[in-house]
Amino acid sequence: MSLLKLHLDPKTTWINDGGLEVPAHFSDSDQELENLTKSAALIDFSHQSVVEISGPQRVDFLQGLTTNQIKDINVDKSVYSTMLTPQGRFLWDFTINESGDALTLTTEPQQGSQLVDSLNFYLMRTKAVIKDVSDQNGVLAVVGPRATQLIGELFPECDTKDAPLGATFTTSDKQLWRDPRHDDFGWRILANNEKYVEIWKKISGKISPAGQKAWDIYRIQKGLPRGGKELIPNQTLPLEAGLFDLNGVSFQKGCFVGQETTARTHHRGTLKKRVFQVTLESDSLIAEGTEILTSSNKEAGIITSATLHNGYCHALALIRLSDAVEGKELSILGQKVSIQKPIWASWELG
Repeated sequence: MSLLKLHLDPKTTWINDGGLEVPAHFSDSDQELENLTKSAALIDFSHQSVVEISGPQRVDFLQGLTTNQIKDINVDKSVYSTMLTPQGRFLWDFTINESGDALTLTTEPQQGSQLVDSLNFYLMRTKAVIKDVSDQNGVLAVVGPRATQLIGELFPECDTKDAPLGATFTTSDKQLWRDPRHDDFGWRILANNEKYVEIWKKISGKISPAGQKAWDIYRIQKGLPRGGKELIPNQTLPLEAGLFDLNGVSFQKGCFVGQETTARTHHRGTLKKRVFQVTLESDSLIAEGTEILTSSNKEAGIITSATLHNGYCHALALIRLSDAVEGKELSILGQKVSIQKPIWASWELG
């Protein structure tokens, strides 16, 4: 549940995200979206899950399990990473921060206990302790082109001016970091429950909040993948959803679970699908899992996220590269769609 539930106007509209209620909007969703795209907005992510790993072997333990270089993490730097099946398929994604004598993993809503169980499967005699601490912490975000500037003004003790992706600042009552994936993801702040609302009120006095509706539109229009959506558990290869471009995979580290498939698809260029942005005129939301078809009615891909805005359905989809070529007509439910590669993607069309 959102930590703001008891503190917002009783007339606030709530919607479901990951099985939990979050504010749908705080004012006008179009204005909130404009703030996200042109200035900055504050977002409530307090329903996200937080897992803590302590113990002297915590770094070595995660190093062998995840796709990124865990040994790069320190008090000044966070890392985005994933955990895969032995066959290289996606299981979990998270941002990892160092906090005192522990590593903190921030992940999708209601995933904490399952992630703990998954990690404990590999623990054996390793000197590490894994806990779901979601009910003790809350995450909020500041997103938009002015996010770094405004964060610096609000928290002058944190020198954010030239902070690179992943830059982390820790104070007595919170931890701030610039999202390691891409600038469009903005900044995150982690605080314990007792301080969350106080920090929210401080920031919202300078930066207007945005609800889940505006965030969904923003994320999809920016082509930003999400765990459980574009990253489908037990199905998606991490590179299909752009995790190399989004700093989630290292090919310079040692072995990790699922490394063989990940390295092979990267170095041999054998990926068959990639994430694309999809647009079509529609007043009806296209359901996740809806097939995208070629002119001969063969499946070209599937919708993974979708939202409505100004008479259009904006979506993200995993589409076969062989079908994502100029001049090839694709459709959903009989209606022609347009697709484009996310602006952050470095890979070339086939």
